[in-house]
Amino acid sequence: MDPLRSGGLTNVVIVGFGLAGAGAANALASSLPASHRLVCISATEAAYYPISSLRGSVVEPWDIKTTLPLDSFFPASSRHVVVAGTSVIALGKDSVTVDMAHPDLGLDTTIPFEYAVLATVSSRSSPGRGATRRLWGPADAKDALETGIRLPSPLQTAA
Repeated sequence: MDPLRSGGLTNVVIVGFGLAGAGAANALASSLPASHRLVCISATEAAYYPISSLRGSVVEPWDIKTTLPLDSFFPASSRHVVVAGTSVIALGKDSVTVDMAHPDLGLDTTIPFEYAVLATVSSRSSPGRGATRRLWGPADAKDALETGIRLPSPLQTAA
């Protein structure tokens, strides 16, 4: 078997599945040849929408729209997959190594690829992007507003 192919398909890996990674996946999914599939890797298990958390803390139907599970990004019948809750621990010339295998998706801890997209940069600091493996939701926003949590400012100077 060709080392760049997994399950009979050539992998195009997207590392990071925030807004940039999801945008790249959305653009590539319909334009890739049938011989290729997207393998999107995210350390988190859900997408977090900071703006909706503010609305969710005061408007009831919005509280369930703050996070969305990543495994529902592609239709169940799609050849493209999202590997959620998994961290990339090494990036090679033609493969990535992840912290756990996903046999249900036909993926081992080493995932070969023909192309890779790195979409891991965030311009927002925590808690805006949330902590790894922890999802921020309406209860967190409400608690922060009620308790008056203050985040350290990068502009503060030592007294």
